[in-house]
Amino acid sequence: MLRELGKYDEAQELFENKLGTANINIFGKMTTLVALTETLRLKKDYAQAQIKAKELLATAKQSGSSKFIVYAHEVLANMLHDTDRFRESIGEAERALATGACLGKDAEFNSLSTRMWILMGHCHKELKAWNRAITCFDSAISAGIDGPYLVSANVGLAEVYSNSSNYTEASK
Repeated sequence: MLRELGKYDEAQELFENKLGTANINIFGKMTTLVALTETLRLKKDYAQAQIKAKELLATAKQSGSSKFIVYAHEVLANMLHDTDRFRESIGEAERALATGACLGKDAEFNSLSTRMWILMGHCHKELKAWNRAITCFDSAISAGIDGPYLVSANVGLAEVYSNSSNYTEASK
């Protein structure tokens, strides 16, 4: 809740204290690392966020939990996007999708895959790889998304069409 209120320093302290407890199990540790890494990313403390994201990935691999491996790649992909490292972000998003594919029809994975397709669309848009961006946004939209994800995918798609001078498609 602290993070959602913008109290990042307090949230960071809370998560770091939780990680410091001796009786935290591996799943508690991974959940806390996800929250801490996202908090650091939102604070724009990218160096520390990357360190914690890599710790999360190593812990997730050690546990064998595909879901947490997927989350670790998602966190890294978001952080790399935020620091304009678009090609690296695409690579992490692709790893998240590939790892998550083994989760099957899991609802969490469906939501994550939508987020990753949209993120990759935005990365390709920044790299001016218009056709790849269109493919990514179309993939997200065809998944049957709604709400803010649908808005983000449609806005991204319209920006790509506009930037590539395809005004007919952009106006749809």
